[in-house]
Amino acid sequence: MFVCVSRIPWASSGKIDRRKLRNLSVKIDWTKAPNEYRPPRRPLNATEHTIQRICAEVLDTTAEDINLDMGFFGMGGDSIRVMQLVSCARRSGLPITVRQDDVAEVLPATEVQAFSATRPQNYWFLELTGALDYDRLKLACSDLVQRHAILRTVLVPDAKHILQVVLHRLPPSIVECETDNSDLFAYARTLSQIDSASQVLYGMPPLAFTLIRHHRYHHMMILRLSHARYDGLSIPILMADLLTLYEQRPIEDAVTFAAYTRYCTRSHTDEAYGFWRDLLHGASMTSPSGTDISKLVMRSDTHLVEVEARAPLPSPPPDITMATIIKAAWSMVQARLLRNTSDLVFGQLVSGRNNLSEAGLENVVGPCLNRVPVRVQLPQIGDDKDDEPVSALLRCLQDQHAASLAFETVPLHSIVARCTSWSDGETDFGSIVHHRQVQEQPILQSGSLEYRVDAWSPVSLPEMNIWVTSLINETKEHLKQNIYTRSKVATAAWLNLLIGKLYIILRAFYKKGFIVTV
Repeated sequence: MFVCVSRIPWASSGKIDRRKLRNLSVKIDWTKAPNEYRPPRRPLNATEHTIQRICAEVLDTTAEDINLDMGFFGMGGDSIRVMQLVSCARRSGLPITVRQDDVAEVLPATEVQAFSATRPQNYWFLELTGALDYDRLKLACSDLVQRHAILRTVLVPDAKHILQVVLHRLPPSIVECETDNSDLFAYARTLSQIDSASQVLYGMPPLAFTLIRHHRYHHMMILRLSHARYDGLSIPILMADLLTLYEQRPIEDAVTFAAYTRYCTRSHTDEAYGFWRDLLHGASMTSPSGTDISKLVMRSDTHLVEVEARAPLPSPPPDITMATIIKAAWSMVQARLLRNTSDLVFGQLVSGRNNLSEAGLENVVGPCLNRVPVRVQLPQIGDDKDDEPVSALLRCLQDQHAASLAFETVPLHSIVARCTSWSDGETDFGSIVHHRQVQEQPILQSGSLEYRVDAWSPVSLPEMNIWVTSLINETKEHLKQNIYTRSKVATAAWLNLLIGKLYIILRAFYKKGFIVTV
């Protein structure tokens, strides 16, 4: 049966808004329909009742509107909602499967993916200057999605786990618009802020493209992307691949993120668990806020608390990285504020791309990041080693990091479960350190196009951790420090105290070198 409508409702993604169409159908007076119309068949047993309820939930309609004699796609379903249908059905005990024609692979999400999937999606901006062939660019976007399987991956909740469902194909959403605003970055941020209010975290592909035209030689491409599909090292790869595909130059096949995760699983050997077991023997998690984070409950009324500072940039000794200097300074801050605490355990964010023995894995697109433990045992107050210089601490931390590289992909929950006797409350770090190298955004050339990359992200609350981040500024003269957490974990006054202590220690490193004592 066909029904005329005055207009087709469109969603912000540029696709037909099926929900609004279904709402329009509810308002139709079916008593005036032709004799051929048959109302939806009612369920005959408990199983059909369950199927009707699940279909209504996935299609965002009422159970009465679900016709059990009609196909799922005929009622407005699509390949993404099929994944949600399967997940809901399995949770209800129904063994529904999906045709292999639609799905390339199903595998568990990584720990970082499961966490990132709960966070708002981010927006990456690619400013393009030069004559642009819009049809070729849209084709390149489609080829990019087909090239990298992680961009065709949908995350679906399944009982207590999150699944990666990799689709064989996923036609990308590409929306085009025009503007008279010459500041395309500002215009792109405005569009992104509007779009962020309607993000869907699960069951839908987060990737979407928006092409903004200012004039024939000035353009902007927005990529909406969840951190569950990429990390910082993935972005340059994606941008370079997009432009290579646009220029129709040859390009080698990409390694899939599924291949990376399978490699990591194989590397989680007895040797790996033995390393973490030896490192953490007799240790416990350290909370720099003085609060037992295991007793804190996630609440929606909490907000982000954040403080910033700028410290002079110390010169690392030979064979010592800046990340090691930051970890040493953070260790000293905690030891001085938490009296009688000299054995510390906190987290470090690592790339997950080190010591990979299989070719191509280091250039995979996907969220390879991981959080691993750092243990620091400082001299006790009054110990005869009380005047030990910080250079010894740096050497110890650098050696620990070098030894951990081969085992840095082991997820934290596995380390806690298999390598410690910690209680259920000690399953996350009190603080996590993340040092980043400066990310310069120069104007780059690709064929006849110049391009520049930038980004905007909605506010994202961390879990019950205090995050300590550092970034070397563009002139490489200062170290930008940032400490943030939830208001439930610590106050702004406490974070200011922490960052003040951190600044004092880093300034001492800068002025006196590393002969200062721990």
